[in-house]
Amino acid sequence: MPSMQDVARLARVSPMTVSRVLNNSGPVKEETRQRVQDAIERLNYLPNQLARSMGSKSGARILALIMPDIVNPFYTSVARGVEDTARKSNYTLIVCNHDDDPEKELEYFRTVLSLKVDGCLLIPSGDKAKKTMRLLTDHNCPLILIDRHPSAYGGDYVAGDSFSGAADLVRLFVSAGHNRIALINGPTRISTARDRFYGHKFALEQNGISFDPDLVYTGDKFDTKVAVAALDHFLALSDQPTAVLAANNFIAIGFIRAARARGMDVPTDFALSCFDKIEPMDLVKPTITMAIQPAYNFGTIATQLLLEKLAGVSIETPRKIILRPEIVIGESTKGFIHRQLEPLR
Repeated sequence: MPSMQDVARLARVSPMTVSRVLNNSGPVKEETRQRVQDAIERLNYLPNQLARSMGSKSGARILALIMPDIVNPFYTSVARGVEDTARKSNYTLIVCNHDDDPEKELEYFRTVLSLKVDGCLLIPSGDKAKKTMRLLTDHNCPLILIDRHPSAYGGDYVAGDSFSGAADLVRLFVSAGHNRIALINGPTRISTARDRFYGHKFALEQNGISFDPDLVYTGDKFDTKVAVAALDHFLALSDQPTAVLAANNFIAIGFIRAARARGMDVPTDFALSCFDKIEPMDLVKPTITMAIQPAYNFGTIATQLLLEKLAGVSIETPRKIILRPEIVIGESTKGFIHRQLEPLR
């Protein structure tokens, strides 16, 4: 990892001049400032912001959790599991939300490296993160992934069995007599979306139901707005779905709101199931059939893996831990009386 002295040598200046440029704290000629900045960029030097702010170096025992959005109850539970486990080993946790924005995610990679954190836990924004994650590994930052992992990723991660969870929810619909089963999904650059798509498709074909691509709506985010567009898409079909699998809790909430805004409801017009808890469960009516992932355990197990790395535990092969979701049946898949509506034009 390059040091301030390395920057000074390349820029042909003293370390004090480099410090002045970094802190914008003293007179430096513009030509000299530019040489220093060019050297910093060439070496990919990251100043220790934590040491600069604390007046000391290292020993802070800090872990970073970089995640999509802590507002989502699923990620809130993951973060709690990480923090509880970290504190037991006297580590402090920094939490960063990248909002599934690869550029913001990369900025946080640089930030946590500049803080010289001891290790990082990451829920990546998608497959592109595989390239930008090299910044962490190139700077020898121990890393564990949670929930998502880029395609063909070869490192340690803890994730849910999205394929089996989606397949189980589809089988539940089939057992209730449905054969027009839709999926509202998030972007397939994210591994969980891909796995849920393939689980949905597999269970249909396993039960002799032809896969219909018109019954899959893929959004650019896992959010409520995706459900609104998906419902409009489904209502425009001549052969509409009778059951809907929402790829996460926010999509499910959005679907219920969108259906009610159009004079429809769950489960009378559409049976509905989703991944992850909808909180508070007892106040949501109808109660939703869910594939509940052990989010807290994702956090605790991933943090324990990271702590083992920091302790120097020898690991011969990457650890890939997959946790299967629990299917909880609610009212949203019962009492179905589908009314075929005229397609929207």
